Amino acid sequence: MRRTLSALAAAVATAGLLAAGTVTGCGAGTGASAGEDWKRLEAGRGAVAVSYPPDWRKRGNGGDGAEAVLERDGRTVARLVVKPRFMTGGTVGVAAAGAMASLQPGAKILGNEQVEIDGREAERIRYSYEGDDGAGPMRGLDVVALDADDEPLLVRITAGRDAVDESLLERIADSVELG
Repeated sequence: MRRTLSALAAAVATAGLLAAGTVTGCGAGTGASAGEDWKRLEAGRGAVAVSYPPDWRKRGNGGDGAEAVLERDGRTVARLVVKPRFMTGGTVGVAAAGAMASLQPGAKILGNEQVEIDGREAERIRYSYEGDDGAGPMRGLDVVALDADDEPLLVRITAGRDAVDESLLERIADSVELG
């Protein structure tokens, strides 16, 4: 029963994204797009690594997860969160549906694309939403993949629409490497 519901959820999510103009293509997870002075964030005992700009700072996240933030004037304007094993089992499609279900209420999916990271299937999900506490319009980019044990992992990058250029979110997403 559980497997049937997961497959149904993935089919519904995929159909909705295709109807909305889903883009498919290839991507690289080589870390090549990260600047030489960028820092590296690892999580899940080496299951995933991602690079982030030097003006961001690492923040303790507990467990196997990891987090880095960009703060301006004492306020967080961008966040990078890595969540290994953020759900139990499934395919990349099911994990992508799970990631979409965990978005901020009212989030609007802007696009989804299938990519490849280190030779493994992955998905990128772009979205926007209205931030909490007067943060204003936000944008997000999720990268969903399976680790070496075929467990879903999530890299979530969110930022104020006026605080960080979209190309920076793309560069961070391009730096994702799977262990």
